[in-house]
Amino acid sequence: MLLLLLLLLLLLLLLLLLLLLLLLLLLLLLLLLLLLLLLLQLLLLLLLLLLLLLLLLLLLLLLLLLLLLLLLLLHHHHDHHHDHHHDHHHHHHHHHHLFYHVYYYYFYYYCHYYYFFYYYYYYYYYYYYYYYYYYYSTTTTTTTTTTTTTTTTTTTTTTITTTTTTTTTTTTTTPPPLPPPPFTAK
Repeated sequence: MLLLLLLLLLLLLLLLLLLLLLLLLLLLLLLLLLLLLLLLQLLLLLLLLLLLLLLLLLLLLLLLLLLLLLLLLLHHHHDHHHDHHHDHHHHHHHHHHLFYHVYYYYFYYYCHYYYFFYYYYYYYYYYYYYYYYYYYSTTTTTTTTTTTTTTTTTTTTTTITTTTTTTTTTTTTTPPPLPPPPFTAK
């Protein structure tokens, strides 16, 4: 029983390490995307972010399935091993209770991490959108050049007067306000 609990604890620690590694990878990819900000279109960057999020979710689902398979294998082995020493029915029932307890908590934390990633992805997207609008609104300048040429002709001399007027107007576009998140990460 103690051995099983230690194994479960070890598995959960490994899972947390994998989640931390995934988070670091995600942050590195986001930094790379920020560096490519001026080279990429907004839509293309959004599609890349969505793809990244989907990959992350697939990895998390894979981890969930692996943990469940390991738990089932351990559960089966443990039950089989203790058949001769204990009352089978009682042991089996107790073990099932532990298994569902662990599964419930793992599922709860998986949902928590999923919301955490979704929440930060959502905010990253809106801050990027804000930055994009701000950057392009401050660099948008309209330059109007008016050239007026006046020619005065007399019998002896020709006078050409050229007047150049340059008008530069900077237009600032205010982006729409940041909408509230669909839910708050707990």
